[in-house]
Amino acid sequence: MRLPSTIAMLLKQSTDLLTKSTTARLDAEIILASVLKTNRTWLYINGNSVISAEEIESYKKKIRERVKGVPVPYITGNCEFWSLPLIITPDVLIPRPETELLVDMTLDIIRRSPSRLSIADLGTGSGAVALAIASETVNARIAATDISFAALQVAKRNVDQLNYNNIMLLVGSWLKPFGDKSLDIIVANPPYIGFEESHLTDDAIAFEPTTALFTKNNGMEEIDCIIAQGAKCLKLGGWVLLEHGFQQGLKVRSSLEKSGYSQIHTQRDLNQCERITRAYIG
Repeated sequence: MRLPSTIAMLLKQSTDLLTKSTTARLDAEIILASVLKTNRTWLYINGNSVISAEEIESYKKKIRERVKGVPVPYITGNCEFWSLPLIITPDVLIPRPETELLVDMTLDIIRRSPSRLSIADLGTGSGAVALAIASETVNARIAATDISFAALQVAKRNVDQLNYNNIMLLVGSWLKPFGDKSLDIIVANPPYIGFEESHLTDDAIAFEPTTALFTKNNGMEEIDCIIAQGAKCLKLGGWVLLEHGFQQGLKVRSSLEKSGYSQIHTQRDLNQCERITRAYIG
């Protein structure tokens, strides 16, 4: 007779299976909490509880996906960014903690402005950056754009569930939806991995949309495009903030300088890697 599986037993079994993950136990807990529609604290308190056969089968199926390398947010359909719960699908990038620095630097500019600002979040994906900004200030009108209809559908679901009314979603490539001198701030986390560097990326990237990750010219093509278009679309006194690769800081600063920007500054992330560069049009 087979003994029933308790929560503690299931977590132990699945953790042992996830040998390739450096966060095996955490992965197992997040996935099981998602299946049971609860949280990790509940799992700890109820470790000896037995769950239904249907729940066990659903959980094991999701663990098999994780064994294959599928990122946890794609398995559970959600993740957290800036303490906001976001819906995530394979149509969008999984928001990284490093991108919170882009939000923080943008908010710093907004808080120093006495007037309401017009902001464009380019390549919004899940809407993570736009929603994080909206959650912290009412002193902004945010237009979140993406060339992907599928990505914008995910962003709309997140905007609707979080109910922020100062975000407008637009389809379009980078700054094409905007007129000259129409924006106060441009923020973007564009594709910045060169095609020739694809073999250097982590396993999770294999499951993410390639158009949101890879680009030509050693990862600089889309960044250079935004910089050039931004010089026309920003009002005088406006700012552009760009996330980029840790080895691209010098190239980004040079591109900004050639396009007429000033007050160019690159901020390092928590790993002390050059990550976000901001610049001013005056």
